[in-house]
Amino acid sequence: MNVQDLEIRIEYDQYAENPREMFDNLGKIVYHSNRYMLGDEDISPDEFEMPKDAIYLPVYANIHGSISLSVSEYAGSWDSGMSGYIYTTPDKIREFYGDNIPSESDIKEALKGEIAEFSAYLSGEVYGYRILDRRTGEELDSCWGFYGYDYCREYAEGEAQGIVDSANQREYDSAVREYLYAREKYQAIAKEIA
Repeated sequence: MNVQDLEIRIEYDQYAENPREMFDNLGKIVYHSNRYMLGDEDISPDEFEMPKDAIYLPVYANIHGSISLSVSEYAGSWDSGMSGYIYTTPDKIREFYGDNIPSESDIKEALKGEIAEFSAYLSGEVYGYRILDRRTGEELDSCWGFYGYDYCREYAEGEAQGIVDSANQREYDSAVREYLYAREKYQAIAKEIA
């Protein structure tokens, strides 16, 4: 079996779950919007005070047909602007990482990843895959809940290669068993003749 014998179908996940509710997140997204849910807590900018020693990034929203979030400003977009912050505290960092605390830049990368994941959810970019045998149409594997198309595609390709490798190993193991059985049979016949 080879990968060409398989078909990978990437499809929208129509039952995607909000990653802010589904996972234990390192960061908390605070925002202010009269019309949209853009994070964990809607709070007036006048009422919000950044916790002491927090590590944080600004969060920008672009709302034009769909919603996308970023930790960088959207260039040249009249329907975007700063919507709030994502932050974490030293206590949350210890709770999340235990004794293996990463650098501040790694923590910011994790926060950035949470924004990218939530943005994918808000814009409907959550996917699943199905791997089918082209010859029989049989579904060999499927998985859902991938936030971002590229992540889903790369994972599905790895799983397809795993299916091929497993099938090839089974074929090889079967051929070895057949060879050993035949050799044993011929050795027994050779003993009888001798």
